Amino acid sequence: NFMILTLGYGLSLGIFNALATLINQITRPAGYDDNDASLFGASWILSGMVGAAVAGMVLDKYHKYNETLKVCFLFGTLLTVILTLEIRPNNTIVLALCWGILGFFVTPITVIAFSCGVECMYPVEEEITTGILMSSGQIVGIVLTLLLGWLIDNQNQYGESYIFEPSYLVLDSASVLANVFIMFYHGLYKRFESDCELYSSLLES
Repeated sequence: NFMILTLGYGLSLGIFNALATLINQITRPAGYDDNDASLFGASWILSGMVGAAVAGMVLDKYHKYNETLKVCFLFGTLLTVILTLEIRPNNTIVLALCWGILGFFVTPITVIAFSCGVECMYPVEEEITTGILMSSGQIVGIVLTLLLGWLIDNQNQYGESYIFEPSYLVLDSASVLANVFIMFYHGLYKRFESDCELYSSLLES
């Protein structure tokens, strides 16, 4: 389960690190400038802060780590595909909304994935599981950023076949693959169960 989580999260973090790094390059061929890229980035960050807060409240109340992770991945994949389909001239408002909603769902993924890793690998130290997950994402992020940057630099300006540009196909394919990995993740809540047992034993004593 931890290997599946590492593969899915590594791909996901790599994708969204690449997206965040290349916002300007991704949208420039469709006629958007630095100010538009700043708007998209701000929409991502602000919505992501809200999404992280909401996810935190849901997890604190229901402890549904696996389910929440899968929901965030599913909507993250859908929004990535929608985003690539909506990158066209004179579509600033829709794109800002897409970046914002994407940020709302993908920003909490890191915290949730770290919690899932700790839960399924307990009693392994939290620093070890977190380090493995983060390292996988950073490695994939570097590779994807370089690959997408090269593909974007070599693609044409906006045209009728723009949605079939290789950079978008790579983004969408990687996002779908990450989502498939996570759908097969069924990690146990080992730490949570251990804490519950400890609490019960303390009450009995």
